[in-house]
Amino acid sequence: MVSGVRIGIIGKVPPIEGGVSRSTFWEALATAEIGYATTVVTNASEVEQEYRSSHLGQMPTNPLLSIHSTVTPAAALRHIPRSNPFVSKLVGLALTQFERSRPEFIHAHYLEPYGVAAMVVSKLLEIPYGVRHAGSDVGRLYNRAPELRGVYERVFADASYIIASARVKRALIHLGIDPDAFLNSPPDCLNDNYFRPSGQTLDFSARRAGLDPGSIHARLNADSRFDESAPTLGVYGKVGEFKGSFDLVEGLRRMRSARYNLVVLSSGPPVALEQMHARATELGVAGNITWIPFIPHWEIPQFIRGCTAVAFLERNFPIAIHRPGIMREVMACGRPLVVSQEVAAKAPVEGEPYLVVDPTQPEELAAALDTALEPSGDAAQRAEAALVHYAASAPSWVEYREILQTHWDLRLEAVRERKQKVSAIAVQKLVARLSVSEPFREWFKVAPAEAMRGYDLSDDETEVLRKINRRMLDHFAASLMSKWRQSAEHQLPRAHGFLEDDFSKLFSEYYGLHAPDPSRSRVDYILAFARFLEDSFSIPNADDRTLRAMNICKLDRCLLEVKTRVSSLDSLLRINAKTGGLSPDSKVARDPRMMIESFDYPVTSLIDPASFDGAQLDSGMKVAFRPADSLNRSPCVEISGAVGRLLGYASESPRTIAEIAELYARDNGGSVDAEQVAKACQMCVDQALMVVIE
Repeated sequence: MVSGVRIGIIGKVPPIEGGVSRSTFWEALATAEIGYATTVVTNASEVEQEYRSSHLGQMPTNPLLSIHSTVTPAAALRHIPRSNPFVSKLVGLALTQFERSRPEFIHAHYLEPYGVAAMVVSKLLEIPYGVRHAGSDVGRLYNRAPELRGVYERVFADASYIIASARVKRALIHLGIDPDAFLNSPPDCLNDNYFRPSGQTLDFSARRAGLDPGSIHARLNADSRFDESAPTLGVYGKVGEFKGSFDLVEGLRRMRSARYNLVVLSSGPPVALEQMHARATELGVAGNITWIPFIPHWEIPQFIRGCTAVAFLERNFPIAIHRPGIMREVMACGRPLVVSQEVAAKAPVEGEPYLVVDPTQPEELAAALDTALEPSGDAAQRAEAALVHYAASAPSWVEYREILQTHWDLRLEAVRERKQKVSAIAVQKLVARLSVSEPFREWFKVAPAEAMRGYDLSDDETEVLRKINRRMLDHFAASLMSKWRQSAEHQLPRAHGFLEDDFSKLFSEYYGLHAPDPSRSRVDYILAFARFLEDSFSIPNADDRTLRAMNICKLDRCLLEVKTRVSSLDSLLRINAKTGGLSPDSKVARDPRMMIESFDYPVTSLIDPASFDGAQLDSGMKVAFRPADSLNRSPCVEISGAVGRLLGYASESPRTIAEIAELYARDNGGSVDAEQVAKACQMCVDQALMVVIE
């Protein structure tokens, strides 16, 4: 299917290793498969050896996908101070390719150098662009290099759309980015033509034998062997302390059986591999380890299927918003999985169909590894459950392409809307008023000069506006109102579902009374409409349906409002901030972004209409709405009276735990243990209800 839509992408693809490269490649392939001509500009051919796939093998292709990489080596571009001018090289290559393909817009994934290059190319070719961040670009580069912040902020500000995590979205709104600029990311899908339990497996012995004798992997394999008859534990990705690599070899030494293989699929800086190998040698387990270099992502399923079990022990990872995809990949291939507590907490799955350990506890880790390598039993049953969960929760590749097409269409719509914005504010305001106010349109038809009085318009602008087709203006006004109503339906889904036709009637009433202001964000307008809905049903002695309507409208309003409530806590400079344990001397305060509202029904029954029948009236129930985070937890939680009082003590100004304990004792009689109060406050901090004041 050829659609005629043309997409330009600037980003990482194989042979670059890592999650961003994986995501960009598969998205580009799926985009071509749905019929969109896709041109990718990259610097993948220049990636350093330690972060490069050893080969590309049978790379998936499509006639509508073309990939173009910079190739001139840095050594040929000698200049002082030395650098590889990736931004300039990508811009130059993109100018050539995009002048030829003329994409509707450019999509950039990762800020440096791809987002910066996209911004420059956009200005030179007058092609709009959108940007998607990752983890280390905002979590490391932005934080560590002050001179990069200005250009990265400009990349976000000038983009026609931004795809950001909930945490980064709040940070960017705090920087002044329009809340309307954000789009959701498509689901992270695995191509089930590759990621499945059955299929070809990687021949580890053959891979060992085929290594370049001078490579570091061949050198590390010199004192080990691969036992074809022994169970095989696999780990893949970068090696290092944060990856749990040294914890792993400590656990191996304490396993019940010494008959096993560990296959380490990794590259990266040679020193990291050598350090892990040296520690394994000290502990006497180096002879069990096979080292092989990175392979392209479409061969990862072969690696997983070649293993009896896989371990992923990442811990204390410095990039807080980092979300690796290894768990899902192993689950999709049906192999037992051992993960760290940190990894399990980042992407929790009901029933925990994997073994969860504290990798810093060698005995605990060894027991989990022994269990995982057993041919049957608990680990195998968990792997079967994980496969069932994955199949039920993840879209198929065909479904993903359909979902992705919707996302591309939304991106294209966002680009077109931004292009259509008129730079002259006075003209924009007049046209907006003409578009939304029927009385004003009628006045404009009868007396255009009088209608335009009071607007700061030039003679040319006045003449253009006089020539507006009146009938087309009426059609445009109706279409515009429909778009605003659809936005309200999308942002207030429960209210729309419950009120049905009344939702449209009330929106038309509100729209007629309050014309959208082009200088105001769409989210702000819809929030004001949500308050209007809430007020419309706030009637004394209301019947059951009216009371339910008011509660549902309030819920939707709160869920939308808390998404855009920001403070200095949302600064990108705090994106990796972590909170340690609290003591009586620690200062805490109620999170300024959090909201507490009263409801007349259990909030769970309001969120899920299917559970509403039978919900009991419970007037005065307190519900806290908290800022979205990277833990995928519910944005709202019912709070007890005790928690409400605790938050009350910390609401006016920051207080120490000891001061809160004294206030609690004063108001409730008797003494209160400050340590117990510290535990309660820690729970509030963990639940994003309180913040620690440093």
